Amino acid sequence: MAFVFFIFAIFAFSTCGSYSGMFKLSVECENPSYGDLGIEVEFEYPFRYVT
Repeated sequence: MAFVFFIFAIFAFSTCGSYSGMFKLSVECENPSYGDLGIEVEFEYPFRYVT
């Protein structure tokens, strides 16, 4: 019975939360004529059940 509660708790928690973050990369060059070289990527993993 404890196993059933454990599985239920995993599924109940996974439908209530989400995860998000950002990845940022910047490059500095000696020659400033290249400008600001950078990449920003935002990501999100929604774990909610959408109806």
